[in-house]
Amino acid sequence: MEWWQYLLPYQSNIRKALHCPSDPIVKQNPALESYLWNGMFSFGKRLARVNNPSLKIVVSERADQGDAITHQGYPAFRDLAVWEGLLKKDRHNGGSNYLFVDGHVEWKKFPDTIGDGGLNDSNMHYVSGFMQ
Repeated sequence: MEWWQYLLPYQSNIRKALHCPSDPIVKQNPALESYLWNGMFSFGKRLARVNNPSLKIVVSERADQGDAITHQGYPAFRDLAVWEGLLKKDRHNGGSNYLFVDGHVEWKKFPDTIGDGGLNDSNMHYVSGFMQ
């Protein structure tokens, strides 16, 4: 099951929800999504286990044009250099929109989401203790 299929009970027009109106790539190729799932939440991890859910990002804006099947998520459990190029960092006035575990969406500048860039709690994409 793809990450966005979990949204179907809440959104009847899922394609519209997965397309950012400011994303030129999806205008050219409607099979793509404008967003990427944070790989920290894959493989049966439960959102209820996340401490401070209002500070942890579960969905980010997508930067690349890769195909819709292989580029569903980004591996935030790896070093920043591995995945930061997959995210669109400045689609909206120098920042991007992020969906947090608690369900709210917030505009942020990318550097403000990564803290010191390490695999620790200052990085909003990383959930410490979640990989055990």
